[in-house]
Amino acid sequence: MNLRHILLLISIWILGPFAINAQPATSPKELPDACFAQLDREIYIVGEQLWYSVFFLQPAEDVSSTVVHVDLVDPKGNVVAYNKHPIDENHSYGDFYLDPSWTTGVYTFRVYTLWNAQFSPGYSFVRDLPVFGKDVNLEKSGEKMSGNPLNSRPTLKTLQQSMGLEISLSNNNLSPRDSLKISLLLGPEEDPVDARVSISVMRMDERLPSKKLEGILDRSATLASLSPVKNPSVKALPPQNSLRFWGEVSPQGETTPPSLSVFLTDSSQFRSSQIEGSNFRLSVPSFYGSQVAQVFMEGVSEAALSWGEVQDIFPVGPNPSTVPDLSIIQTAFLRHKKRKQFQQLFDLPSLAQAPTIISTKNTLIPDQRFLTEDYIAFKNLEDFIRETIYIRLKGKRPPYTLRLLNKDRNLYFKETPLFLVNGYITSNQDAVLEIPWRDVERVELFLSSYRLLSQFADLGNFGVMAIYTKSQKTPREILAENLSVPLQGFQIPSVFQLPNSSLQEGNGESFVPDLRPVEYWNPKVALDSRGSARIVYPLSDAKGDFLIRVTGLSKKGIPFYREQTFTVD
Repeated sequence: MNLRHILLLISIWILGPFAINAQPATSPKELPDACFAQLDREIYIVGEQLWYSVFFLQPAEDVSSTVVHVDLVDPKGNVVAYNKHPIDENHSYGDFYLDPSWTTGVYTFRVYTLWNAQFSPGYSFVRDLPVFGKDVNLEKSGEKMSGNPLNSRPTLKTLQQSMGLEISLSNNNLSPRDSLKISLLLGPEEDPVDARVSISVMRMDERLPSKKLEGILDRSATLASLSPVKNPSVKALPPQNSLRFWGEVSPQGETTPPSLSVFLTDSSQFRSSQIEGSNFRLSVPSFYGSQVAQVFMEGVSEAALSWGEVQDIFPVGPNPSTVPDLSIIQTAFLRHKKRKQFQQLFDLPSLAQAPTIISTKNTLIPDQRFLTEDYIAFKNLEDFIRETIYIRLKGKRPPYTLRLLNKDRNLYFKETPLFLVNGYITSNQDAVLEIPWRDVERVELFLSSYRLLSQFADLGNFGVMAIYTKSQKTPREILAENLSVPLQGFQIPSVFQLPNSSLQEGNGESFVPDLRPVEYWNPKVALDSRGSARIVYPLSDAKGDFLIRVTGLSKKGIPFYREQTFTVD
């Protein structure tokens, strides 16, 4: 036996037990996107805003999806509000407006990705939200509410906290409308570089004694004790890396087509999808807000089309939870009533400032563009086309047969072109020619094979004429012939706006009472290279005890949480 054999035997003897028990490592990308959400407060009243911040409890590079879904479900199990957000590494945020028509009950706030929805148990974040609606009489401030009085409130739950995060206040003797300075310092063990941090300040008299309430550290510990198991009742879906929609086609008296094409009106892009049986799934480029999708199916003149989001992956049913005792939130109701009165009296703006519009407009590139302001006034659009554009109009009187000139072959196309009116596709030549000349802003032509194929696919085989009006009004005949559906893209988050921001500039105090429903909210606090941040904001007119909640996550997936109270006299 030589030395090599001896070393081999020693290696087997030492490593044997490990080799026998070794299992192939599970890739982080195969694990669920476990998530957590911080909300601005614990109870809500209709007509106000709900703010939230979403964290994924894993390193940023291990998050499988790039899209997160947020549902708000009413007590009967119906999704009454729905948002989608892009995931920025392992964080996202947004808000909901609570419609005044909603009724009182325990709503369900749900955060998930399509990938983690198929895992069980508990990788999607779900929380009960007491919402008080129009059926609660908010006008009778003096009515007696049943239950325990405020001075005998139940003990509130204490959440697990990080010792590596420090919160300090510049002043402990605070009065209404003082400038509050909050300093944050994140220790090196929490890995402050590129950390995502959210902060909320809420009134202690609006907290609930909920045993279900958990912080990010509590949830992280719970998830660490679980083993991800695929839920057989949920259809397996791959990680979502683009906006995805689904639908069902039901032709009326015709066979189901093999595929469909979709033209996105606002972003001016084509997408196609194969139809399997009668179902299809469509991925589209990311966009914010909403836009109209025009659907085309070859060989089908009329069809019923159902179109939806991927919201049906959760069981639908009523929420059995009951709303908390009204006596616990009596102060919140009184404050809400006063705030509504002052809003009507002084026409106060909402805390939710209109967000900055994020444009995803994809401008079509034509071969020729004609601006009507460069030409003399014509009697109608038909005369302008006859005199200005290389076309062929067969016939001396309507109905004409219009043909565009093929730029590549210098020959006229054999068929009528595709028309595009303010982004709406049509083949109704008569309706196009009847558009009033004075309302036409420009006419664009797409004639070369390259531009037609890359921008309009097969629908542009005979050229495209695009017409844009000054009024942005599209003829009803054109709108009626389109099989159009609205698509919801990413939400554009509202901006939390303080009502007394002028106080920070030394412009004097406002005489209007400040009874804001949310004391302070910032879903994306910027830390410097040392892991510190300073937040300054003016206090409202409310007195009493307040709670600061700071929730965050490092880029490596290390969660941290800290809370601190202060008093305003």
